[in-house]
Amino acid sequence: MSDNMPENEGQRRGWLLTLNPPDFGNGYDKWCNGTKDGSVCRQNWRCSNTHPELGDDVFVMRTGKQPRGIVAHGYVCRESFYDKAGKRRIDVEFDRIQDFDSGYDFLPQNKLKMEFPQQDWSPKASGIEIRQEVLGKLREQWQAMLDNEFWPPEAEYNPGISSEEYADIFRTLEANKLDTLYYLYKMGGIGSCKQLEEKYGNTASHYNSNAIRICKVVQDETGCDLYARQRKRKNGELAYWPILFQGRDAMENESGKFVYKLRQSVRDAIILLDKENFFEEIKIMNQSEYDKNIILYGPPGTGKTYKTAAYAVAICDGEAVEDLANYDDVMKRYNELKAEGRVEFITFHQSYGYEDFIEGIRPVMDEGGNELSYKVVPGIFKRFCSEASKSEVAANNFGIAKDASVWKATIRDNVLQDCYENNYVRIDWEMDAQYASGFVNDINIGDIILTTDKSRTYIHGIAVVTSEAYKKEGVDEDTTTRNVEWLVKGLHEDITSINAGKMLSRMTCARVPNVKVKDLIDMAKDRNSGLSDVVAKDNTKPYVFIIDEINRGNISKIFGELITLLEDTKRAGMKEALSVSLPYSDESFSVPANVYIVGTMNTADRSIAMMDTALRRRFRFIEMLPEPKILEGIKVGNIDIPAVLKTINKRITYLFDREHTIGHAFFTGLRGDNATIENLGRIFEKSIIPLLQEYFYEDYHKIQLVLGDNAKSSDKYKFIIADEFKKDDNVFRGNVDDLDIPDKIYRINKNAFSNENSYLEIIEAVE
Repeated sequence: MSDNMPENEGQRRGWLLTLNPPDFGNGYDKWCNGTKDGSVCRQNWRCSNTHPELGDDVFVMRTGKQPRGIVAHGYVCRESFYDKAGKRRIDVEFDRIQDFDSGYDFLPQNKLKMEFPQQDWSPKASGIEIRQEVLGKLREQWQAMLDNEFWPPEAEYNPGISSEEYADIFRTLEANKLDTLYYLYKMGGIGSCKQLEEKYGNTASHYNSNAIRICKVVQDETGCDLYARQRKRKNGELAYWPILFQGRDAMENESGKFVYKLRQSVRDAIILLDKENFFEEIKIMNQSEYDKNIILYGPPGTGKTYKTAAYAVAICDGEAVEDLANYDDVMKRYNELKAEGRVEFITFHQSYGYEDFIEGIRPVMDEGGNELSYKVVPGIFKRFCSEASKSEVAANNFGIAKDASVWKATIRDNVLQDCYENNYVRIDWEMDAQYASGFVNDINIGDIILTTDKSRTYIHGIAVVTSEAYKKEGVDEDTTTRNVEWLVKGLHEDITSINAGKMLSRMTCARVPNVKVKDLIDMAKDRNSGLSDVVAKDNTKPYVFIIDEINRGNISKIFGELITLLEDTKRAGMKEALSVSLPYSDESFSVPANVYIVGTMNTADRSIAMMDTALRRRFRFIEMLPEPKILEGIKVGNIDIPAVLKTINKRITYLFDREHTIGHAFFTGLRGDNATIENLGRIFEKSIIPLLQEYFYEDYHKIQLVLGDNAKSSDKYKFIIADEFKKDDNVFRGNVDDLDIPDKIYRINKNAFSNENSYLEIIEAVE
């Protein structure tokens, strides 16, 4: 420690910086090894706060991708300054930097959140203050961690197994047998079996037994050497657990007796399997923490729309939404999920209706533009639910698409045997006929066709489509053809039992939305032994449907009879499952259990009290209020932005209510090079002032009170100026004495937007 740093810890404050690995420079490995040997690394660091003083503690939190946690400690050795790029920084002398990529210990973010919930461990800016009641304990934990390094070190024992080898072995096991490894990975790679019990349920002995069982499987498969203990307890005894972990005794403030840390190659194997959705079953088991229907509500600018993206990622990936701190990572994953079809985003408005949301009749022109017809078209929510409920097919040699749809086609008796023998399906319509459109244009390769002889209850074949439609040459009739591979021929099977009790469509070709591929495969397996290797299972992956501005739509009109189906207990597959017959298509419809609905509601746009009562009791409402602490450290010149927001919102709450306050998101762009008076002026002129005009119905006196214009030292600092009204008798003809003419005329002072004092005097008393 430098000589100018105070020895008394009680005099020091602590600061949490965020990690961007390049900040350590090209000598990162050198700094890690050097600080471990007692050397000091001096680096300048991003810090949006101006308050750090010489000698203050600095802890560095690695956020974004796993592992997340505190990986470095040091002291402030140069107070706040601007670098050449105009960014605020401090100089730090680091006394310890942990090489987390090489498996060195650190303080996991999840563990810190559980132990110190009063502290923000997912900072939006580098340089937030660590609470005094947390700082002392954090110092103790950091030192205890250094005093209790994990063992055995790599130089003493290394099983020599690559991440790919670990992954190959793990794939031979059921996912739930790997829950110890997966949950440790979710906790940052470090934890005790007791901590796993507290966070994920089950028992500590369950996690311990599972871990040892996996270690023995790996040893049997690879023949790797076991670790011979070189510690005072049980010296020389062989141990299995180091095949997967390093470990140490638990500290006094840690649950459990022994803490495990995943080997880096094991962690990499878990990451690889996670990308393959290997742990989907475990994730689904943990989905109960999220309600099926959620509405985020609050004033404008509180980040509701972005938060829906975070919820979508958290629900789909089995994460805690509080752990998703990195905006870029969240949005990247969110867009990936949208591309996969697992997330849909819509916005309700006054014209939105049942036909858009569920289904309706739409006019359709033929390809030549000559004939107009009307079709029942599914709405966006119905399509989304159909995708979410599709069975998943794997391990098949029959060309069944992973997300195959089921269709019905009528084959006339005179061509049935020909179809069986030559592997195709032929229908009695020309290719360009209106009633052949679905058969020609809508059925995809890999879809399944159920064939009938005009019966609406019995099928005589199940086939997989292998080609596009074509005209069969050399025949006089039934020329429109699709090549298929028959799964089963010569059936006489009542389909209603797996078709929600409904009969098939009268049309020659029609979709069969209520029949699941899994049920068909199970039916076909009884009659075709070649299907024994085909695996079909219900889709249990979470799907998230986002409705922005949900309160702007007519809920009763949009949801219709579906309002009852939204309840958790009424979802498909539940004990109290319900379905309804849709009015246009007469199809049976239910909401899948793996569909989550996340809505947003702007409380300034329409009061929450006006929400449809039926909807209110089926959704969990989560309030999102302005959070000035997210803006901590943001300054424009001498203007403290969080203080300005707090002051404005306090006045709005007094004059109106908290549902009409102003959100922090309006100001989050004022970071780094964007923290200019010009940008702040644009925010006030284009967003804040218009919002206040809407809130107070252009009662400019109240707007002045909110902005402090009623008590500013000069008119040039006022955003709203009140001029005395000068009566002009020449404006009107005749007697106008009964007119209620205002005493003042208000105008917006645009020059104030570029004056620093205009903002300072919002919060500062003027003598």
